[in-house]
Amino acid sequence: MEFYDQVRSTLKHVSKHIAAVKINYPLLLSLGPDLTSQLLHETEVVAIADLKVADIDNTSKWIGRQAMEMGFDAVIAHPFVGYEKGLSGLISEVSTFEGGVILVVNMSHDGSKQFITPVAQELAAFAEAHGADGAIAPATRPDEVKQARKWLGPDVLLLTPGIGAQGGKPGDAISAGADYEIVGRAIYQSSNPADSAEEIKNQINKTLQT
Repeated sequence: MEFYDQVRSTLKHVSKHIAAVKINYPLLLSLGPDLTSQLLHETEVVAIADLKVADIDNTSKWIGRQAMEMGFDAVIAHPFVGYEKGLSGLISEVSTFEGGVILVVNMSHDGSKQFITPVAQELAAFAEAHGADGAIAPATRPDEVKQARKWLGPDVLLLTPGIGAQGGKPGDAISAGADYEIVGRAIYQSSNPADSAEEIKNQINKTLQT
């Protein structure tokens, strides 16, 4: 429970500076589903399951159901598996819980340039065509955020990872058209996560003002 208490304390202290929390496999596997569900209900922060679902419809359906029942508000998935007999299961299941689906149009690491970036426009078109609630594009490459916004149109929330540890600068992605910037290690590995979250929030606001 010591690790759980640490995670809960961190999330509670940073909650006033963030719009949502994104929980990935390492944290979910460390806590387990029961403690993850407890964390979500105790902190009451909008929560995104960063599971990057990429499977057949039946499997993705059950992943979506488990995530929603744990208390997540949205699930991240890869659109490259296609819709029919693929993401159709996830999208339909999550919708029954009134949850959101966020699709990866591009990623923030250098390796994404090999296979994902060349088809980013097609992935964005898929996200828009199938009513995705949000999309992921790289804060590390603001020009590609600008492209993603153009492809997606104004109605799809654009979330951009890579701020801090991966080299993305606070405010640059939002200036390029993103709705939110995703910050991980720069906050949770800080000696004072709340102060770091507030500082990054202020940096974003300063960039937008100038």
